[in-house]
Amino acid sequence: MHHSRFTWMSAAVKLRNEMTETETTSINSSKKEKTQSASSGKLNETALVAGAAVLSFLVTLFVFLPSLGSKFLLDEQFIAVWSKDLLGGTADGGWGNFLSWRGPSQQDAFGPLASLSCLVLSQAGEGVARLVAMIAHAACGTALYLVSRKLTKDFGTKVSLGISIFATLIFSIHTLSAEQINFLGSFGIELSVLFFALSMNSYLSAHPVFKAGPESAAKRNSALCIIFFICACLAYAKSWYLLKIIAIFEIFNFAFDPSARSHYKQLINDKAAPGRTRFFITIACLTLASLSFMFIEMARGFDPVGSIVAMLPNGLKSSLLSTMFPINRSILTKYSSQYIFLYVIYGLSAALSVYGLWSNQKYRVIAATALAWTFYGLLIGGNGSLVADDFYGHRYLAHAQAGMAILMPILCFGLSAALAKRQLIAMIPAGLVCLLFMLAFCRNSFIQSQHYKGAGNLLAKIQKSVAIICAKQNAPYCITKDLPRRIAFVPQVSQFFPVVLDAKNGLMRAPTVSGGALKDALRDGRLVGSTARWDTTFDSLVPIVVDPKTNDPSFSLDAKKTSEALSPPLQFWKTVSFDPKEDSLNVSSNSEHEPGIGLFSRTLSPLDGDAFYVDAKISTPVEPANPNVELHWMTLHTSGYEKEDRRAITPAQLNDNQYHRHLLSLRGTGWPLNGPPTQLTIGFPSSSSVQMKGIGIIPGNDIFPKFKVVDAPAQPNSSHRFSNLCFDYPDDADLGLFHIDKNRPEVNFSYNASAITGSIGCVLFATAPNQLKTVSDEGEIPKDSVFQIPLKAASGSVKLSLDNFREAKLPSSSIYGLRIAALDANGKQSGKFSDTIWLLVDNSR
Repeated sequence: MHHSRFTWMSAAVKLRNEMTETETTSINSSKKEKTQSASSGKLNETALVAGAAVLSFLVTLFVFLPSLGSKFLLDEQFIAVWSKDLLGGTADGGWGNFLSWRGPSQQDAFGPLASLSCLVLSQAGEGVARLVAMIAHAACGTALYLVSRKLTKDFGTKVSLGISIFATLIFSIHTLSAEQINFLGSFGIELSVLFFALSMNSYLSAHPVFKAGPESAAKRNSALCIIFFICACLAYAKSWYLLKIIAIFEIFNFAFDPSARSHYKQLINDKAAPGRTRFFITIACLTLASLSFMFIEMARGFDPVGSIVAMLPNGLKSSLLSTMFPINRSILTKYSSQYIFLYVIYGLSAALSVYGLWSNQKYRVIAATALAWTFYGLLIGGNGSLVADDFYGHRYLAHAQAGMAILMPILCFGLSAALAKRQLIAMIPAGLVCLLFMLAFCRNSFIQSQHYKGAGNLLAKIQKSVAIICAKQNAPYCITKDLPRRIAFVPQVSQFFPVVLDAKNGLMRAPTVSGGALKDALRDGRLVGSTARWDTTFDSLVPIVVDPKTNDPSFSLDAKKTSEALSPPLQFWKTVSFDPKEDSLNVSSNSEHEPGIGLFSRTLSPLDGDAFYVDAKISTPVEPANPNVELHWMTLHTSGYEKEDRRAITPAQLNDNQYHRHLLSLRGTGWPLNGPPTQLTIGFPSSSSVQMKGIGIIPGNDIFPKFKVVDAPAQPNSSHRFSNLCFDYPDDADLGLFHIDKNRPEVNFSYNASAITGSIGCVLFATAPNQLKTVSDEGEIPKDSVFQIPLKAASGSVKLSLDNFREAKLPSSSIYGLRIAALDANGKQSGKFSDTIWLLVDNSR
């Protein structure tokens, strides 16, 4: 009996052990299968990410292939020389330049990472710099793939992959990428796009409402989110504003998605909710980082909030149009068809999104987030200059471009994202629209890169000509005019301003000169051989023609001689007649158009005389808003009429039945540097009737106040100055150029307006920063003057220091035009403004 019981118990134990072993084996096998399955899924996703990275780089390389052979443009060469001198210890200010430098333009808002990247890439050479830029751009596209996968994970694997792949490709080939790849100064902005996308990806990976996964991984992703966001701000200081994208994402989720709203309420109300503490700590750290970088920008002399508000609404509109229609109209003449094509694509994408927006709550959240990403990207980078025909400034829209790259495929896949069945059928039109969108940009991107490559070759020719001219004249620099705008990214090079280029390295030493000071120097025989203009026919710099140096006889025409010089002859003018009784030339107009006359003159001297006079009596039945007398001219070098360069204006004196001498200044750069004038056009206010007694050219001793620097500073030592894209900004009275910085914080000026009739005092005023165009030499003092200093005597001296510019809270490194205006006993201006002294104020160190 006992034996039977023992046998039975042994059998039971054996059976139980066998069952336990079988169960354990089954459980282990199940775990192993799950592990293998998870490992396989992880491997597949890793392979997809790697594939997206390779595809992004190959597409970028193909579309922007001309970039690999392009040379550094003028402002990039500045960065390269600045970096070399910084590393060699010969840059004035030492390593302080590294932290204080804001970048090639004030708007660049460089951080230390951007400065470091420019430092390294500029020394690696053009080819390496372009290749690294392409790699960084492909990395940005890959990071956007990761973000898109996280945002669209609820739409199904196929739809999510479709959206993510197209987001990567659209970003990679978008025409706005041309400046990011071809300009060293864009690399910091590119890095900020990369780091913010990685921060957004880590943020979504750690989000407790969206199934963050194991807490250890969520903590790691939360830390990475904060680190990447800080890196984005260190690369591009304005990135602090991008926190609003994360904030708006949370708001949209709470407002539009009821299932997510319940999770948010649990996070708020339940202290034991998983990930609650970590989530709020992450939000707090991101907010603190954002505010810290905002205040750092303000401490650096930049008002980030004010600049964003100032661009509304016109700047925002221009930026949006540039993002949606990035077409360089200066090199693509037939662009109307491209606009129509893009309008059709946007219409199709909007149509495909309607059903998803109406039926799918999560889709509404994602679409609204992508739209907000585009909007805030426009705010931090956009301004009114982004619609310039030469495509300047589009690097500032990199963050908006990233948002647009995600938004477009999300809209196109709206129908398939909302359908439970027939997703594959709905994905076909979505893919076709995305492909058409890419096709619209591929050609433009390639042509834009070719344009930059051609500009680099043109700059090399110009700098070679500069070196030859300076070697012949044994001059340290060359004054060059009519340079094409496209040889630099930052718009300080203009064909209308004479640019000073260095003899040795061809860098820009100053973006303009004082027209009056240069005219006096040329008249005295100085700088004649080193002043040249770019001639497209010869494809080289050619000397400025300044002969004859005097008008012999002096240029003076009465009404009769003026009527005989008209072009075409007087009998062909219906609005012009000669009155022999009044000995006047009568000019009239009965319309809103401005009346005027054109005449052939003998070849005039570009150096003789300072003012062109028109003796006339002017009356008009309806006084226009800004009645002016205008002078336009054509020369041996130039044809046609140019309002920005070859024009002088003076306020017209109306309706007093008196003859007045209207004086038009010839001391700008347009009269002496375009060659001898040969044809003149004189214009009068609209609807006016004019009786002219005569015209001529006279000296300006009693018309223009004298304004000079007293203590001319010594030339720079072995250390080189780098400021405002100017290399060793010259202190030269012949050019009207001087500088102040912390090494020399003040400069003394002398002024004299005593020869001007009625003058008992003066006022010194400074133009807005980097406003190189002086519209007029008289009239009211410009309202955008940054400060005015009253001077009680008609002659004397005045001192300016860095404090004058600090008190006005002006940018740390800018060029200001200083001028003197004479005042009469009533405080009104008497005579013209003085010549401009262009003062570089470097307050950055």
